[in-house]
Amino acid sequence: MDGSGGHGTPLTQKVRAEEARLERVATWLVVLVAVAYLLVRLRFFLATIALSAMLAYLLMPLVTLISRVQVARGRPVPHAAAVTISVLGFIGVVVLIGVGVGQPVVAETTRLVASLPRYQQQLAELIDTVRGEYLANLDPSIQAQIESVVSQGGSLVMMGVQRLVRLTVEWLRHTVEIILIPVLAFYFLMEPTRLRDELVHFIPARHRAGTLALAHRGGGIVASYVRAQVILMVIAWIIVTAGLGLLHMRFALTLGLFAGLTRAIPIIGPILGGIPIVLLALTESPHLALLVLAFFSLMHFVESKIILPKVMGKELEMHPALVVFALLLGNEIFGLLGMFLAVPVVALIRDAIHLRAEDARLEPAEITSPQ
Repeated sequence: MDGSGGHGTPLTQKVRAEEARLERVATWLVVLVAVAYLLVRLRFFLATIALSAMLAYLLMPLVTLISRVQVARGRPVPHAAAVTISVLGFIGVVVLIGVGVGQPVVAETTRLVASLPRYQQQLAELIDTVRGEYLANLDPSIQAQIESVVSQGGSLVMMGVQRLVRLTVEWLRHTVEIILIPVLAFYFLMEPTRLRDELVHFIPARHRAGTLALAHRGGGIVASYVRAQVILMVIAWIIVTAGLGLLHMRFALTLGLFAGLTRAIPIIGPILGGIPIVLLALTESPHLALLVLAFFSLMHFVESKIILPKVMGKELEMHPALVVFALLLGNEIFGLLGMFLAVPVVALIRDAIHLRAEDARLEPAEITSPQ
């Protein structure tokens, strides 16, 4: 016996500790892979829940406003009635917009899709003209780089448009999930406190206080984000449609709607929405393309410097590189919807880490410096 009391030599203990550490790492890797698999498999279910929650956050101020209205004998409108009015009002607005704008948009989109091969041919001819007149005197390596950038840019734009169309078609196949979005939002708004209390029972007692604090802050983040994005999307849709109409560009209504939808993607959304419109303008005339480019540049400047800080708030302030990383990850898992949801999710994870760090500072470890 070595007198170690059955604990083994220091070398044995070190090997066992390393094996335990590797087991923990392997366990976490398996858990992460399983979570990623579930996220992909359940993406439409999770997207339906997320969109329902976002719709509830969007309608919450309206519910509060209606609840403050006094009716008979000075009593306020009941909460259930306020929720019903808000949800039915939202559905009514969507139906009215669909009836009023849907037919012209569908007609324009049909003509635009039918004209895309002609526009592609015109762009190819324009590129050949530019190559022959302006790039002929450049160094061959520079010519190759410019042609590669133009080719890759055009491919990315076409891939983005095709992916947007595929995603739209895929969502149209899930009619039940689309119908459930306002229904779930109705129940989220009807009894939010009861729902929260029931979900809390699934959380261990020692983690409930921190989880509730994180949920409260997450609610503020999601509410700010959803309202800001809806406001920015509507502004982009109206301004781009009006601006392109004043510039006498074809398909102004459809292109304005496209710019509004792509605005839902932070940072790169305005770029994704602007590039195809500028290229379409280029097929009509370089002068029109320059005017459209100047219009988008001015709109983006006003939006980012004046409108965005006022409607977004400080809860979602993040480094642009972190936002782009979140967008790429969200795109890989959920597509365009994942890009829309990426920013609030990363902001929530960031706040969870901050709350965990604050909890750790409440019980600081006693550090003794060596004598």
